Amino acid sequence: MRLRYSSAQDRNSAYRAAFPVPNAGDHMAHASNIVLCAGPDAPHALDNVPIQPRNGALDALCPICRGHGQWNAQIDLVTFRCIRALCDHCHGYGWVETGSDPVAVPDIVMAPEGYPKWIVRYLDAATVPGS
Repeated sequence: MRLRYSSAQDRNSAYRAAFPVPNAGDHMAHASNIVLCAGPDAPHALDNVPIQPRNGALDALCPICRGHGQWNAQIDLVTFRCIRALCDHCHGYGWVETGSDPVAVPDIVMAPEGYPKWIVRYLDAATVPGS
């Protein structure tokens, strides 16, 4: 059976009555305890951040992030939601080159066709930014 409405307004009113939309104020807020971390040495900066596995191309743990490659810039200690910052020294790998081997650094260049594309640039360990 198909219902007939006298106007579009009546149809919309009936729809809203059948499927109410909760207001933003109707939702229950959760408890939070948000902590801002200034760097990898801050308390809670490395909570729930795993140490990056060594891929065989790099030699030693990064002295800045101690092998994590990133840290929590902001973390909620109740839900453990976080915003993370990448380490500029190791580019998020967690490991650095200690010898003279070239280091692979991700970069973006403009293709001849006019669009940006990702490449891997190999640099000497002494010229890598942050080393």
